[in-house]
Amino acid sequence: MAGKFTFLYGIRWRTWRRLLRETRYDVDVNAWPRASAIGASALVNERLARKDDRLDLDGVRVEPPIFILGHWRSGTTHLHYLLDQDPGLATPSTYQCAFPEIFATAGPGHRRLLERFAPEGRPQDNMPVGFDAPQEDEMALALMCLRSPYLGWAFPRQERQYRRYLSFREATDNDRRTFMQALDLFLRKLSHVHRRPLVLKSPGHTARIPMLTKAWPEARYILITRDPYEVFQSSLYFHEAWRRSFAFLQKPDISGMDERVLTLYREMYETFFAHEHLLPADRYHRIRFEDLRADPVGELRRLYASIGLGEFPGQAMSRYLDGIRDYEQNPYPPLTAEQRASVAERWSTSFDAWGYRK
Repeated sequence: MAGKFTFLYGIRWRTWRRLLRETRYDVDVNAWPRASAIGASALVNERLARKDDRLDLDGVRVEPPIFILGHWRSGTTHLHYLLDQDPGLATPSTYQCAFPEIFATAGPGHRRLLERFAPEGRPQDNMPVGFDAPQEDEMALALMCLRSPYLGWAFPRQERQYRRYLSFREATDNDRRTFMQALDLFLRKLSHVHRRPLVLKSPGHTARIPMLTKAWPEARYILITRDPYEVFQSSLYFHEAWRRSFAFLQKPDISGMDERVLTLYREMYETFFAHEHLLPADRYHRIRFEDLRADPVGELRRLYASIGLGEFPGQAMSRYLDGIRDYEQNPYPPLTAEQRASVAERWSTSFDAWGYRK
């Protein structure tokens, strides 16, 4: 594979061709070798995906999913990794999300061949991302149906085009239908493999409550919140880390990052607060990242009791927590007075709703 990691290596040929047409083949000259490598991988994926295409999934029962909600850098990954310790639940793995059209029937040889190319840690926080680690289903959906803001990472000049798939407020009915069909298919394939309730973590789902509650009326939801100032600090670092490490197909635009972070967060939570009332009280739990960090076992016990996740796997959780006891968060540059004022003003609703001090 050419150059740095990109999730696009998991795309199939027919979808790769459609993506290139959507972006009008707008690939920078210095990225042509990488685009060629993605194309070569896509040809192999197309052949392997035909076995998955023939799977009979009509009789597969998808247990009501558990959706972890929250903006990027709010602690969603930490919570996802914690719930992955429960043997009664299942999370989609990095391999399954990176190769969503293949994983159900591909043999172990395909996985072993590709593991050498997988990054060992996430660039923004060094959390492990081996092929067995829990991963965001958003990656799989981007590859399956091209309706995801994540495609704006690879094609920064088309960022606005793909941003509409965060909340789907400006998308068409066909876009929504295509996205939900892809999500349903992915969950059926995961359920075919795991046969347990699935824990899904994609920050984008925070802005898609009407679509999710309609498709899965019995689903459960966990919203994790974090001090908005810390989210803003961490988000700026996140974007900087991705610019250094991600395999773009166009030169990224690094200007106006503060405004882009402010706008994305506000769109996500404006949409969420407008539809939060759709979440049933007995299947919806809110948890603060600060409380989870201070008392993880106690907060997780309350979470399990609140939405009926079953018996709490205390020993498994404690073992995992002991293993990450020495993990330290990345230090971030302090915010300027102007940045703090912008966050307090633009994200005022979140401060007030969750009790964080401005």
